[in-house]
Amino acid sequence: MSPSVAIGTSSILTSARPCEGELTYNFAAEIAIETLEILKGKLPNRVLGLALEWAALHRHDLRADWERARNEQPLEPIQPLE
Repeated sequence: MSPSVAIGTSSILTSARPCEGELTYNFAAEIAIETLEILKGKLPNRVLGLALEWAALHRHDLRADWERARNEQPLEPIQPLE
């Protein structure tokens, strides 16, 4: 198994007016840490761009957390994209 990161997003948009209904969407993808290749899933282009930017900036942290996970150690938090 190669090191990868799972990225997901979900949203539920509702309205106070029942006639307007509800919109729900979910997206998820698994991205290889080394190559930033999408291994599984799909993300909207804007989300994918942000996810790849974040993963590229934090590749070292992602590798370190991957090793921690393989050794059944607690993961360290990784800063969000600013």
